[in-house]
Formats: sequence, structure tokens, C-alpha cells
Amino acid sequence: MLDTVHVLAGLVIGKYVQNPLAAFLGGVMSHYILDWLPHWDGEQNEQLPDAKYHTDEHEHIKHTGLTQKGKQLLYYDMAATILIFLFFTAMGAVPKFWDIPAVLVFAQTHMSIVAGFFGALFPDMLLLLHLLFNWEKPKQLFMLDFHKNIQTRHTKKIWGLVTQGALTAIFIYIFLI
Repeated sequence: MLDTVHVLAGLVIGKYVQNPLAAFLGGVMSHYILDWLPHWDGEQNEQLPDAKYHTDEHEHIKHTGLTQKGKQLLYYDMAATILIFLFFTAMGAVPKFWDIPAVLVFAQTHMSIVAGFFGALFPDMLLLLHLLFNWEKPKQLFMLDFHKNIQTRHTKKIWGLVTQGALTAIFIYIFLI
């Protein structure tokens, strides 16, 4: 699943679960549930590393985990997330993220939303740590392998994008009500 959908799920969970720890854990669980649903991630689905994945035959993903097309998709995903945050800012749902004092006050007064956001991205953050620093802690390796195995593969692009588009619209609506 693209991170835009994970971010939105985490925001919704954080809005409605008032305990920051529960919101974080709910965000983590939502990540795995969403990755289990049929979706399309471009080439990312095929490139999640196993614990023993870093070999010379996989040099093209050894340092970043993505091919050039995968990186391009990641940039589009980040741009979509930023556009959604700009929309939320325009709707008054979140402060302008360039207004640092307002963001800090929002984070203090809406800790569950922040926790849900980070929880929903946590599995991908572990993957990023593994890819960038070859960080291999036993618990992290278990989570990486679980993350790879939960992915729904071989979903046609159109249906995978329809699934993610529908979830994006639903999560935006729920967050704004």
C-alpha cells in the first residue's frame, strides 16, 4: 500500500482513539491490515528485503531498496501526501505545517493523532532503517519478514489503484467529519 493511505489511516485512528499508545499500536496494526488488502505498489511489492536479502546479485536495491521506477513512485506518493496535508490545512483540520509553533501546539494537544500517524508508518520506518543502515536486530528482522509476507502480490495495477483511491477518499472523509 502506498504510504499516503497508511498516513491517512493513522490520522483517522489517532483522531478517534484518544490514548496515544493505543493509537500508535492501532496505526501499526492498520499498516499490516492495509498491506494485506489487494493493492498495487509498483515494483515495491517485489522488493521488500528478506533478512538475508543483501547480496551482490541484488545490487540495484542493496542501498535504497528501490529501482528507479520504485523511487519515482515513492516521490509521487510523498507529493500526494503533501497535497492532502495542504487540503487538510485549507479545511482547518490541521495547522499549516510550515508554522512550527502551531504544529508543536497541535502535536501536544492531539498526541493521539501524531501517535497514529507514526504508528501507521512504523513498519516502513523499520524497513528504511534496514535498507539504509543494514540494521538487523532480531525483532526487526521478524517484523521485516512478516511485512514482506503479508503483502498482496500480483494485483492488477488498475484494481490496486482503485482500492487505494477508494480508501484514500474514505479516510479523508472520516478524518474531516
